Amino acid sequence: MSEEIKYNLAERLVVYAISVIVGIVAVTLTMFLAASICLALDMSDNFSSLVSGICLGVGAVVSGFLTGKKIKCGGIINGIFCGIIMYLIVFFLSLFISENGFTIVTLSHSLITVISSAIGGVLGVNTSSKRKVI
Repeated sequence: MSEEIKYNLAERLVVYAISVIVGIVAVTLTMFLAASICLALDMSDNFSSLVSGICLGVGAVVSGFLTGKKIKCGGIINGIFCGIIMYLIVFFLSLFISENGFTIVTLSHSLITVISSAIGGVLGVNTSSKRKVI
């Protein structure tokens, strides 16, 4: 039995916006945690791109998961769309902070964000909303 919920475009955009905001908050929290760990372990700056990619992936999974959980259909497509929106926001914010333009690291972060969000969307659609109480 399918519990597919039909949303119009405006309702989907609201779901995407809320999911992206939650995803960016998750990225921020994981970045604070990762920065604390890197500072405690006295890691070099060479790992900063790797750590930021992992944190961006975690936030994208959270964002895609929320989108898939709410819309309950089209997990890959909705996750990809949510990941693209999230990446564009992070990209434009990073343009103001960093003096670097579009690099290979930027491309890898875009792929990480979109793929992670699609995985989160699939996971969100396929989770059961019914809780079994014994």
